[in-house]
Amino acid sequence: MNEEKAKIWIFRDYERCSGCRRCEIACSLKHEGRIWPEASRVRVFMLIPGLEIPHLCTQCPDYPCISACLFKALTIDE
Repeated sequence: MNEEKAKIWIFRDYERCSGCRRCEIACSLKHEGRIWPEASRVRVFMLIPGLEIPHLCTQCPDYPCISACLFKALTIDE
């Protein structure tokens, strides 16, 4: 019998996101072994200047994007 692992959700606080894209860098370093934001599993979109929206996956067990965020815009809910 397969037991499904509980899904962890990463939450984002749009008001705290600075658009620095450190989460993209951390994700690409973790998965690709180099800084390659285009290959990141998390993306930050600029809707209008000054309004950055992070779009997230939920697949990493150690959350490199969360620890990379200096503004605490990303959190997890277990």
